[in-house]
Amino acid sequence: MPPATTGDKPYTAHEAGFSIHAGTVCQQHEREKLERLCRYIARPPVANQRLSINDHGQVIYKLNHALRDGTPMS
Repeated sequence: MPPATTGDKPYTAHEAGFSIHAGTVCQQHEREKLERLCRYIARPPVANQRLSINDHGQVIYKLNHALRDGTPMS
């Protein structure tokens, strides 16, 4: 059976602005690869050091890179 896909590549899906890639595999004996994978999926979705609150009580998130449409990082 071919892999399920709703994105551009096998084992990927895109929904409501989110994407997921489920094509990473590791064998039982590949402990370092398993650790890297676990660390990656356990990362928080938002980096706390990029969050701040302005004088109006609004939450500000500083981007790492400009958006594709040219919107600046801050």
